[in-house]
Amino acid sequence: MHNSSEKNLFQDENLTVICRDISRRYFGDFHVVSLEIICEMDILPRHFKKASFHEEITAAIGKKITLLRKIQQMGVPSARVSHVKDDLIHHFKQNSLPYFKSSSFPAKAIWAEIRKSGKACRISTEAIDSLCAK
Repeated sequence: MHNSSEKNLFQDENLTVICRDISRRYFGDFHVVSLEIICEMDILPRHFKKASFHEEITAAIGKKITLLRKIQQMGVPSARVSHVKDDLIHHFKQNSLPYFKSSSFPAKAIWAEIRKSGKACRISTEAIDSLCAK
């Protein structure tokens, strides 16, 4: 059985990073401490040199990008579950969150979504090249 709860780790005008706890007991007194990190980013006109490029790319891949990362630790005794969750969140905030908050992240995320979608051939080279910090 999952113990599902969410915690907002970061939010600004176009980026939200949420932590969802999906930990569970798997054997006796032992748990899998499992957290899903969900990063949602709006694709905004300011990410491009020209507004028409924003329209072209959002028509191809949508107006929002969602990235999902799962972090977990297995074999955690009940008495340590809360501590391990706090450690995993702290480690993420210290090591990964700065990447999501960096000024180069939007362009990298948009470019990765274009490649992942397989729709790069439908987007003009100029639009792709216009990403502000690719």
